[in-house]
Amino acid sequence: MFTANYAVASIINEELMPYELSQNYVELTRIKKTDTQAQDIIDFNDYDQLVVIAEINDSHVVGLLDLQMKFYNQSTKAIAPHIYRYFSKEDYMSGAAIGFAVNTCDFVDVEAVKAMNSSYELDEVINCLYSEVWDEGTIDMVQNIYSIDFTKVARVFIDSPDSEEVIMAKSKLTDHGFASVNKDYKLSAVNIFLDSLSRGKHEQFLTVASLSVFALYVSMSVLFFHRYTKYIRVSRIVGGNFKRMLIFTFTVTAAISLILSCLAYLVLFYFKFINAYYMTFDIFLKIQVFMLLCNLILTTLNLSLYYKRTRNLTRRS
Repeated sequence: MFTANYAVASIINEELMPYELSQNYVELTRIKKTDTQAQDIIDFNDYDQLVVIAEINDSHVVGLLDLQMKFYNQSTKAIAPHIYRYFSKEDYMSGAAIGFAVNTCDFVDVEAVKAMNSSYELDEVINCLYSEVWDEGTIDMVQNIYSIDFTKVARVFIDSPDSEEVIMAKSKLTDHGFASVNKDYKLSAVNIFLDSLSRGKHEQFLTVASLSVFALYVSMSVLFFHRYTKYIRVSRIVGGNFKRMLIFTFTVTAAISLILSCLAYLVLFYFKFINAYYMTFDIFLKIQVFMLLCNLILTTLNLSLYYKRTRNLTRRS
C-alpha cells in the first residue's frame, strides 16, 4: 500500500500535475459565457499565496496571477536589475498590459526581448524566462492576468499552500461561469509497478523491498501450511476428499482476506490525514483483488501438495 501510494505520488507530481502545481490545485473549465473580467472575480488583496493560471482559447498566451512568485523562482533567468523584473502588486492593481516571454527568447539580447511587446500587443515585456513548466512551443508569453480578456479564457487552474484560498477562489469562479473538473489520472496498477522499477532510487528501494516481503510471504505460507499435514491426514482417514477440504479452506481464506482488506482500507484514511493520499480507490481495489487471488492460489497449491504427501501415510495407516 505504501509503495503503491508513493509510486503514484511520484508519477503525478513529476509527470501529470499541470504546471507543476501542488496537490491542492483545482482545475476549472468554462461552461457559461459571461462578460466578467478577472478584476471582478478575484481580488488579489484577499489572498496571500494564490496562483491562478488562465488559458486562453487558441492562444500561445496564458494569464497569470502568482503571489508566490513560484514560476519566477523556479525558472532559469538573467538577474538584471532595472532591466528585467517580475509581476508586482502594482501591476496587478493597475491591470498593466505586461508579460514575460518563455523558452523562445534569448535573455542576453535585451533589446530583442523588449521588442516582443509589439507582436504580443503589450505595453512591455518585462523578462525572458526558461522553464519546463511552460511547454516549449505551446506557450510563448505569460501575461498579467488582469490585462487579458477574461471572456476568452477557457480553462483556469488555481493553487495555494492554503487550501482555504483555493476554496474561496474556486467559489468565485464557479459563480461566474466556471465548473470544477475532477482529477482523474487513470493510472494502471501494472504500469505503476513496472514504472517504479525504473524511476528514482527511493521508488526502486520500496518496490524491491515489497517484492522481497511478498517472496517471504509465499515461502512462509508453505511452511505454515506444513503444520496442518496431520489434519489433512486425519481428514482423509475419516473420508474427507480434496474438494470438500478445498471449499472449506477457500471459505476461511476469503474471510481472512476480507478482514485484512478492511484493515488495509484504514491506511487510506492515514494517507488522507497526513495529506499524502494519491492512490485512487480503483488501484486499492486492484491490489486487494490481487492479494485475494494470491491467497487462494497459494491455498490451492499448498493443499494439493500436502494432500498428495499424505497419500502414502494414509495407505500405511
